[in-house]
Amino acid sequence: MPPSDPRFFQEAWSIELASAPHLKFHRVEPTNRTLLATWGKLVARHSRSAQAPEGNEAAIAAQAAQAILTLSKRFNEAFTAHHVLDVLVEVDGQAAGRGAVVQIQEEPPLANIGISLAPEARGRGVGKALMRVLLRLSNEVDVGIIQAGTMKENTAMRALARSLGLEETDEVKVAPGRGVVAEVLYKNIPREKWLDLEMDVSFLGPLEPVPIEEEVEIKDGKKAKEEIKDS
Repeated sequence: MPPSDPRFFQEAWSIELASAPHLKFHRVEPTNRTLLATWGKLVARHSRSAQAPEGNEAAIAAQAAQAILTLSKRFNEAFTAHHVLDVLVEVDGQAAGRGAVVQIQEEPPLANIGISLAPEARGRGVGKALMRVLLRLSNEVDVGIIQAGTMKENTAMRALARSLGLEETDEVKVAPGRGVVAEVLYKNIPREKWLDLEMDVSFLGPLEPVPIEEEVEIKDGKKAKEEIKDS
């Protein structure tokens, strides 16, 4: 559905919840270097624990850089496509997790909700608050279907989904080039249930699409880049 307020895609913003005053949610956008650096640290931490071999800092840095490149590209596309919102959550001013509502399929138009928390933020209600904000923001994303997914072993995420009334379905999800990305799906989430979420949105001013440094070659562990400007 078209967004109720295009400023979610055209401006910087932050969100606060009356029910969780110690938390603050920010749109992650490439013009805010502080937020981008914090996002990169969270991505690198996830890479270190789940994707790259321990001690392989070059591989971890490359994965974090690739994640930020992807974020920058979809940030630019979102100005008109209204297909993704990336969010960073802070606890008392410290980065605690990240999440996104992002379109993953064009026909039929389908968006996925995903979250990742820093270890010290788990078990403190941060994930539930972040998920509620993402469910509210899913009403702004211009797609017809909203879903989420996780692995069966992720009992924390499954418990969180149950606490929000999301219906679980055993179904394997395979992503091209990534293999199995979910063994449990939450399909056709009724996002309108969260339209009335009590949240205070501060729009912080208009943004512009950003030039992107595109990785073009890797030699001896060093990345050569060139600047790709939007036409």
